[in-house]
Amino acid sequence: MKKIRLFLGIAVLTVASLSLVAQNLTMVTSEDALRSYAFEQAAHVAISVSSALPLGNYAYSYSAVQTASAAGVQQAVRNANIIAISMAVPTDTIFIWIGVYDKDGDLLFGGYRNIRLLPTPFGFVLPPDYGTVELTLADNVPIKISGASSAMYSARDQNGNLASQNSLRVSNEKVFFPKQFAAKEILLAVYVSESSPTEKGGAPMTWYYWNVVDGSRRTTVDLAMNFDVKYPDLVIANKGVVEVIKTTNHVGNNLLVELTCEKTTEASFFFAVEDTVIGQFEQFGGGTLWNGEYHLFTGILVRESGSSEWKLFPAMENTAPASWVELEFDAGTYYIIPTWSEGHLVSPPKPPYVPPSYPDGGKG
Repeated sequence: MKKIRLFLGIAVLTVASLSLVAQNLTMVTSEDALRSYAFEQAAHVAISVSSALPLGNYAYSYSAVQTASAAGVQQAVRNANIIAISMAVPTDTIFIWIGVYDKDGDLLFGGYRNIRLLPTPFGFVLPPDYGTVELTLADNVPIKISGASSAMYSARDQNGNLASQNSLRVSNEKVFFPKQFAAKEILLAVYVSESSPTEKGGAPMTWYYWNVVDGSRRTTVDLAMNFDVKYPDLVIANKGVVEVIKTTNHVGNNLLVELTCEKTTEASFFFAVEDTVIGQFEQFGGGTLWNGEYHLFTGILVRESGSSEWKLFPAMENTAPASWVELEFDAGTYYIIPTWSEGHLVSPPKPPYVPPSYPDGGKG
C-alpha cells in the first residue's frame, strides 16, 4: 500500500489580553480575565500529530513563546518546526493536539481535533483547514501567589450560608483555579508562608481570602476566645447535694454527681422528683388536667474514682417530709447516682447517635 507523507503547519485562534492588578485577584472576575492572565504566563507550545498504526505515526514539536500574549502564542505555533508523519493506511484518523504551557510545564490552553485525508483522483490530500486548531482555556488555571502552600474554596448560597467547600491543588506557589468558578459567589482561601522568617527560623503562615466575584481581598474578623463546658444532668460538688429533678409523666433523666473532697468530709444528699402528670377529664366539657407530684429517692450508689465497685447506701427515711443519705468521705473523688422506686423516674428513649458533620478543614 502506498504511503502518504504529510507536512502540517498549525494555526491557532487568539483572544485579546486585559490588564492585571496584583493586589486583588482581578484575573478571577471573569473567564476572559482569566484567559488574559493565562496568556501572560505562556512560555512554550507543544504540538503533536499521530495516526492509528505505529509506523512513523507520531511526531511532535516544541516552540518557545517569545512574547507572553495571545499573539505571541500564535507566533510560537507558526514558528514550530513542520511536522511530518507517515501513514500506512491513509483512511485512518489523524489526531492533532496543541498545548500552551507556563515555564513550569503547567497547561494553560489546549486544543484537539481529528481530521481525515480527502480522496482525490490524484491521491489523498489534507483538508483545506487542517492546520487550524481552536485553543480553549485549561479547566484549572495556575495562578501565582507567592508563598502559597495550600488553598480552599467555599461556595455560598443566596443567603450567604456555606453550600460547599473543598481544597484546591497547589504546586510551585501556584493555585490551580477552576475556570468555572470565575465571577461566582465563592470565597477563595490561600494559606501563605510569609517572606520574613521567625526567630526559630521558620516563616509564619497566614490564611488570606479573596472574593471571587470581584477579586477583592476580604478582611477578617479576629477573635480571642475562652471556653467553658457544661454537662447535662451532672452536678459537680465538694459538699452535700440537694437536687430536684423535673419530669413529665414520670419521664426524665437521672443525675450523676461528681463529689471531690480535699480532706475527710461529711456530706448529706437529698434528691426528689417533681413530676407533672398530664391527664384528661370530662367534667364541664373535658380538657387537660395538670397535676403535680413529688417522689423521694430511695438511696444512692457510690463509686470511688479508680474503683470498679458501686456501693448502695439506702436513704435514712423514705417517707415525707424528708429522705436523705449522710456519709463520711475520705479525701478523693467519688461518683454518686440516686436510686428510685420503680416507676418514679423513667428514662426517656435515647435517639440514635449521629456523628457530627464537619466541613473539610485545612491548615491553620
